[in-house]
Order: sequence, then C-alpha cells, then structure tokens
Amino acid sequence: MLGGVHPPRAAPGPHRPGEPVVTAGNDLVVLVMSDPTPPDPAEVDRWLRERLDGWPDHEAAVVGVVAGELVRNAWRHGAAPYLLELRLDREQDVLVVSALDRPARRSRPWRLRAGLLLVDALAVRWGVESRADRTRVWAELRFD
Repeated sequence: MLGGVHPPRAAPGPHRPGEPVVTAGNDLVVLVMSDPTPPDPAEVDRWLRERLDGWPDHEAAVVGVVAGELVRNAWRHGAAPYLLELRLDREQDVLVVSALDRPARRSRPWRLRAGLLLVDALAVRWGVESRADRTRVWAELRFD
C-alpha cells in the first residue's frame, strides 16, 4: 500500500442522470465527465476527497494538484468524454493518476507549461500516450 493507507474507494449509491459516472475495480476508480464544457474543479476536488478519504492530507493535496492539472490539459487539448483515473500499482508501489480524452479536431501542440512543470516536479515520472482514438496523460506518484 502507498504510505500505509488504503486504496481509493468507489462512490456509494446509484448513478443519477446528468452526473459524472464513477466506476471502480480493486485498485482503480474512474470519473467520467461527458459534458464538453470545462470540468468543474470543485466537482473534481470533491470526487478526489471522497476517493482519498483516510489518506494523509499532504498526499491527497499532491494527488489533487496533479489530477487537476491533467484534467485541465485534457480539456484544453482534447474533446469529451474526459476520464480521470486513479489506479494503485502495487508492484511498483505508486499511484497512477491519468486523464484521458478524445482527440480534438484542432489540437494545439503540446508544450511544457507551468501545469506540466508542477506534474513533473511532483511525479516519479509522467508521460503522454497519443492514439488515433484517445490521448492519455499519466503521472506516477510515490509516497514514502
């Protein structure tokens, strides 16, 4: 386990129309944002706080900064639906935070800006996977 805490947990209750969809596995939770408007940072923060309940505050804050930057980049460079994933990789002892989107018709070129510089400083490593049908930006976080 990372930092001696439990993996992210799934949201309770059924899905309501118009709300983001949450799915979960053993060590994976996913927030699906299908609205083409910018994701609401307060909604993403609330979702993260619920999933990271019980994590030390400083670790949850790091996850929040990285997730927020990756979601903003997904919206800036891609098209809905936007997915935010939290996945525990128990073999590598890291939390992988990923944002996925569909490619936009006119995407701006990738540039390392302040947000990705923050991700670079906080992550063990990070990267971009571009395919014809989606783009995934991921960051691995390790907490000792």
